[in-house]
Amino acid sequence: MKQDNAPTPEMPVGFALTLALHPSALQRYAELDKKAQTQFLYRAESATTRAEMQALVKELEGED
Repeated sequence: MKQDNAPTPEMPVGFALTLALHPSALQRYAELDKKAQTQFLYRAESATTRAEMQALVKELEGED
């Protein structure tokens, strides 16, 4: 079984706070595999506005 030892980026504070306010999005994030979680983390790191961060969370909630 191949192991992916690539470092996972840290969760941006704004993303963590926004997820904390949206339990359904947090639950869906927790259910994602590592690769999908990492993709969301990189996208969250790239977000430059509150609206962009909220859009990521809405996507997790299935409201995209």
